[in-house]
Amino acid sequence: MKAKASVKKSQTTKSKSASAKPSSNGVSAESRPNERVAPAFNAEKRQAIIAGKIKDMHCDVCGVTGGWEYVGDWRPNDVPRDSEVDPPEDDNEPKYWLRCKNCSSVLVVEEWKIQINREKSLDELTIEDCITYTPQGIYRVGDAIYHKALDKIGIVRSKQLTNSGASAITIEFKDLGMRQLLENVTIDENGAVSDPGKKGKLKLKKIIKR
Repeated sequence: MKAKASVKKSQTTKSKSASAKPSSNGVSAESRPNERVAPAFNAEKRQAIIAGKIKDMHCDVCGVTGGWEYVGDWRPNDVPRDSEVDPPEDDNEPKYWLRCKNCSSVLVVEEWKIQINREKSLDELTIEDCITYTPQGIYRVGDAIYHKALDKIGIVRSKQLTNSGASAITIEFKDLGMRQLLENVTIDENGAVSDPGKKGKLKLKKIIKR
């Protein structure tokens, strides 16, 4: 009876030691179910976020919808720092530390909630990306414009009506700053606006920032 009991005890001990035996990577089989998997970031979106191409978002701290900047990637073992909002409980959801440019609060934001501004900067634009400017054209805010006479690339920043009722666009040109140009007009062969009451040559108007 004693021999049988000792054999049974030895088999039980062997079984326990086998279950706790470390794997080839040094992690025990018992700990595997509790391992935290690193978040799977979207590489392209992550690069855009790091580059600051983040669309304006609402800040829960200051209540302002404005700009944000990248601080760092959030990891499952991170503890919120300088944050008024607790991070979501889902450890596997890709998240980022972002700083509100208005109040400087640092918050954890899930990747899927962040919208990317895909508009290219003036430094990134090429002529192939642009619409060639003509006064007869009609443009939208955000359009990339190439002005042949100036040999400059710009982006339409706003649209407005002039005092005479003509439609105008404000373009930010690289190396020139803001300029105002007319759009949606008819010009005769002499370069004059043919619409009565709007006579005169088209001229560039420089907008001085204050």
